[in-house]
Amino acid sequence: MRDVENRNVVELGSFLASSGGWEFAGKNQTEIYGWVQKELVKWEYVQQDKKERGVIRAYLEKMTGLSVSQMTRLIEQYRCRGRIERRAGDRNRFT
Repeated sequence: MRDVENRNVVELGSFLASSGGWEFAGKNQTEIYGWVQKELVKWEYVQQDKKERGVIRAYLEKMTGLSVSQMTRLIEQYRCRGRIERRAGDRNRFT
């Protein structure tokens, strides 16, 4: 995914309104997580107002194809740790 130029949150909202039938997705989970983290930093997500954060969140969900709950987990991980990374699953396995 690449950016064409600098945008603002208002333009982002109009993009979401006009892209009704479009869907986008990343190649793999590592690429998606890296892109989401880069976008959260670029848009200064933590410093935005609630309405602007909602627009940014909707944009990230649309571009990555992640669900609302998945995006909530990623954003919370970014806010707590300052980065988004894959976590290894703690599964019981046979030796």
